[in-house]
Amino acid sequence: MRRKNKIWIALGIFFLGIFLVVLAIGNLGGDIINSFNRPVIVNSSFTQREETFNLNSKLEIELSQMNKLEIMFTETDTPKVNVSGDLQDFKIIEAQGSTYIKSSDQICTNNITFACTEAQIDSMVVSLPLNYDGSISVKSVNGDITITSDELQSLKSVKIDALHTNTSMKNINTNLEINGAKVTGSFDNFGGTARIDALTADLLLMNLAETSDFELNALNSSMDIKTAEVNYNVDTNGLHNELNDTLHNKIQKNTLTSVHSRYNSSIENTPYIRINIDGLKNNVMIHQ
Repeated sequence: MRRKNKIWIALGIFFLGIFLVVLAIGNLGGDIINSFNRPVIVNSSFTQREETFNLNSKLEIELSQMNKLEIMFTETDTPKVNVSGDLQDFKIIEAQGSTYIKSSDQICTNNITFACTEAQIDSMVVSLPLNYDGSISVKSVNGDITITSDELQSLKSVKIDALHTNTSMKNINTNLEINGAKVTGSFDNFGGTARIDALTADLLLMNLAETSDFELNALNSSMDIKTAEVNYNVDTNGLHNELNDTLHNKIQKNTLTSVHSRYNSSIENTPYIRINIDGLKNNVMIHQ
């Protein structure tokens, strides 16, 4: 699809969102908005469990409502999961070449709404061997998701589907896809490609890997890049576009006009990032 047409997709989503909010006026509408910012209640009856499992080329984690998920790569030879929560329906199964880690299929433990006040999973830590290079998929209503490794870890793909997610990655090289309403993210030494589709996206990038490619489609996007030096190609398309590059004294603020900016450093082995953003309001900051 041509880029100049994508803005109308964003506008369509925006007006559809207004319509849905009107329909959701009342407790449900308020709960949806409040659930983005409030902590999820932890039940005192939660139990803890540790399990080992067989790891296939695809790892799929499906948690209806959680607080925190951590996926870490270690020198272990045996994949395992440590989990705390309502584990009555918790299970690990293998099917069709995939390993599934699942909690209850219910969205909420009480009334069925989009805004659950009680978590089913409080915390989960999944430990994987360093030689794993498969695909990881996470589905959840909301929660903090962390994927880390002590050394650069290459994965085939990572996909996250969540209404609201705060995602952190360190030393990961992969093809990343995040779909949600409100997406915040922190990426330290990330390499590969990232596509993010959301209503709002707020990203922090640090210690850039050799090459990375970010594509954002959101009503409101903000990208904060902290680096000593970088080669970049920034392309934004929206109603309001802003590039603030204090490293090289480049500032562009355009309304109803796209921002196209490039910088090539004379320093060897400088990391390169390509940024492609479509939305109503887009902001890119580059600084040390």
